[in-house]
Amino acid sequence: MVIYPMTVIPLAVGQEQSIRLIDDAVLGERMIGLVTLRNEQERPPVITAGDYYEVGTAAMVHRLLRLPDNTLRVAVQGLEKIEIVEVLQTEPYIRARVRVLPDESSDDLETQALMRNLVSLAQQILQLLPNPSEELQTQLLNEDDPRQLVYLLAVSLLFRSTVAERQEVLALGSVHAK
Repeated sequence: MVIYPMTVIPLAVGQEQSIRLIDDAVLGERMIGLVTLRNEQERPPVITAGDYYEVGTAAMVHRLLRLPDNTLRVAVQGLEKIEIVEVLQTEPYIRARVRVLPDESSDDLETQALMRNLVSLAQQILQLLPNPSEELQTQLLNEDDPRQLVYLLAVSLLFRSTVAERQEVLALGSVHAK
């Protein structure tokens, strides 16, 4: 799963490394880095630095529910895009030095025109779905932040895309990127 900035997503956490990370985050500042595994089908028992993409999202853990099977359900809010600069430790979970990758955005006439076109196309796509979300349509019409619009559409419309395609959207440096 690819987590985008400016989104709130529920996650199921079952791997021991990840459970330990969430437990420690909840006791501290609640901030974690979320990166996506390159190959979910061949999940190794212990995840190492080469198993995930370098670009991810800094996120805040908001809610935690521990299930009887010792897995967790958490709600995380993506904050900013990050890039792993250096892995500092791998046990009991991966800790890394990261840098924030700010999205380039502007509020010029071109951006406003692109946003209107994007909203129009998204509404057309939503009408093709069997049960279009009225809430999403309302959010689209009322969104005036280019970054928020891009991530809202990525979460809403790319759910059937491959992980690599969703990761490519996350790694874009500008909301104008094609």
